[in-house]
Amino acid sequence: MTTKKINNDRLFLSRLSETYKCRPGDNILLECYVRYQRIKSIAWYAKGEHVDLRGVRMWYRYEPTTGQCVLYLRSVLNCDEGSYCCEATSIDNVVETLEVKLKIDNRKFSFHKKKKENLNLFI
Repeated sequence: MTTKKINNDRLFLSRLSETYKCRPGDNILLECYVRYQRIKSIAWYAKGEHVDLRGVRMWYRYEPTTGQCVLYLRSVLNCDEGSYCCEATSIDNVVETLEVKLKIDNRKFSFHKKKKENLNLFI
């Protein structure tokens, strides 16, 4: 009789924060780490849609030697607000997902205007 050992270790070593806030036009990256010795595949999802490995404005990278998983998003738009997930599949076909919600902050930032000083130039 053989007994199969069940591995209860989590696949992810680091967690994404639950909510990430940014402004329109920002370039962002979402990063997490997995137990790379146990990973068969990594996938990223943006609002339920699979992200291409080599996308134009959004893409991801997985570094198998370190377990680093990064999602890049260039020039954030208001329509980018929503849920982003990193999905890891282990060599045992166990699937684990980390989720982060992206919030877009559209508040106007006011800058204090400096009082103009008179400047005399002598030629």
